[in-house]
Amino acid sequence: MRMPPSCPRVRSPLKRWPGRLGAVVAAVCLATGLQAKGAPRKPADEGAGASARVMRLDDLRRVPRHRLPTIRTYRWAAAAALSVVERELRLPLRGEIVLFSSAEAFRDELAGDGRHAPLPPASSLPTMVGVSTADRICLNLCRLHPHDWPVRIAALAHEMAHVAQYQLAGGRRMGTEQWLREGMAEWVGARVLEVLGEETVASRVEAVRGHLRQASCRSALPRLSDLVSADSWVQLVGEDLEDPMYDVSLVAAAELIDRHGFGALVDYFERFASLDDRRANFRAVFGEDPRVFEERFDRSWR
Repeated sequence: MRMPPSCPRVRSPLKRWPGRLGAVVAAVCLATGLQAKGAPRKPADEGAGASARVMRLDDLRRVPRHRLPTIRTYRWAAAAALSVVERELRLPLRGEIVLFSSAEAFRDELAGDGRHAPLPPASSLPTMVGVSTADRICLNLCRLHPHDWPVRIAALAHEMAHVAQYQLAGGRRMGTEQWLREGMAEWVGARVLEVLGEETVASRVEAVRGHLRQASCRSALPRLSDLVSADSWVQLVGEDLEDPMYDVSLVAAAELIDRHGFGALVDYFERFASLDDRRANFRAVFGEDPRVFEERFDRSWR
């Protein structure tokens, strides 16, 4: 999960791989004027002295849904995101959310857990925001404290989307396109905020699209065809392309959703439970080879 840029949109000096926030958060900031705060603000429910706090999804399902103006705890934020992801988007979720109040504890957890891969060097782990597996979301709260609740909710919703992707594919990561994994998760974060009272997904995607058009006049954007594998994703993040990578992925996923519906993305990930062939699954669901879609999409910015 990447950290959002400061608002208005400028680059942040934070190391942000593996991201999963920026396009949604940037649009939230542009629309609402939210600003990153200079000093961390710890919510009351984090707990004193504990390096990690576990919230089980089964427990969160019993928490009433709060709207954005009333959300002041991670428990309420997670319950609200969970409600939208499960009830509105009908994505399968199970497991737990672990909130790490210490960057060191977060680093130690990921460094010692072989389920989280690929990961950057161990020295970079404390700067990450979060990662997910098929039944677990780990969040580094130190990276979220400076930001307001819409940012935190977007982070939770984004990671829930990744958990659902694992669940749809039978509990495994499989060979899905990385840009589609991240673009779908960005879109889910935007949809959750829309349901909770923020602006529409369509307006956020259009704002990001406009930013990309401006950016394409100044510098080369990453190609969708270069964002297929997790390894290439990590490599491009190291080349300081993280913001446009997530923006491009969101817009590409939104295009597929506009043309085929959100259910088509669910169908796509479900197919990996029985067939780990990204090209065959993409063709079956979206009616064209992924390379054709990627090349056409890449040309649209040039």
